[in-house]
Amino acid sequence: MKTKQITFHNKDGSTYQGTWKDGKEHGYGIGKEDEFTYEGEWKNGLPHGEGVLTDEEEGSVYEGDFVEGIPTGGTMEFDDGTMYGGGLNEKGEFHGVGIIIGEDNERMLGTFENNKMHGLFEISDEEGYYGLGEYKHDKRHGIWREKEPDGSEWDVKYEEGEVVWSDERKIELVTEK
Repeated sequence: MKTKQITFHNKDGSTYQGTWKDGKEHGYGIGKEDEFTYEGEWKNGLPHGEGVLTDEEEGSVYEGDFVEGIPTGGTMEFDDGTMYGGGLNEKGEFHGVGIIIGEDNERMLGTFENNKMHGLFEISDEEGYYGLGEYKHDKRHGIWREKEPDGSEWDVKYEEGEVVWSDERKIELVTEK
């Protein structure tokens, strides 16, 4: 069956404008339901391929790939200016390797597991802070290497997000005799 252009208004207030095949959204179209708008590719009634999903109530925008209605990876921008780029799980949660860039330009690059930071992370900000270490269930864990804007470097041990000990690394220059 061939595809055709339609505009459809459902009784629940949702709308679809785009191509239609075998009684379902298929091809390129725009669907609106409640506060959500999806614009992009459809297959058999579901977002499938590249598209943009906007949550007008939350002010967030996701742009990326969909497989059978599930976002699988792309970029998200939130109403506060924070951005995320990386993998997502079947629930649309951060999952796999990703980066968060805050509105203050803080960067957090690492591994996410079901919307939680879990694994190796590299963190930096525009004022000169740099940290490298592990997160476990959204909390810093283990030995971190941290460098402060003043140039001081520290080894810091965390357990459940709390500092257990820290030790400043001092580098002394040895002059030749």
